[in-house]
Amino acid sequence: MSALAPGDFLAVETPAGTRHVQVTHLAAPYPPVLRALKGDIAEAETAFVAMADLRTDDARITRIARADVPIADRAFPTFRLAVRDLSGQPLYWWYWSGDGLRLAPDPVDMRLPLRQITPLEDVIAALAQV
Repeated sequence: MSALAPGDFLAVETPAGTRHVQVTHLAAPYPPVLRALKGDIAEAETAFVAMADLRTDDARITRIARADVPIADRAFPTFRLAVRDLSGQPLYWWYWSGDGLRLAPDPVDMRLPLRQITPLEDVIAALAQV
């Protein structure tokens, strides 16, 4: 499979059946940003957003289509990033929207996705719950 691009729809095989994601952004050197789809592709809502290490040579992933990213999902999503103490507890949080960090207000919006490279197995597990 060639390199992924914004707008690509991928079918991902999970233990609960086929689920779909759409690549929304590329942010080198990070992996693609994707939105997990809930429901029919044509009318799908976004179930969750992640930066995911999608190995395009994995047999469980197939590119099935390409379409414009919905207007509501075109802005680069905001991710949260914790600065942790030696015991691993968050000291404070940053927000990242693809072009720089800013200190997060208190309280932090815990609904925002974590700025991390989500392993493929974790994406598949999360998709199986959608």
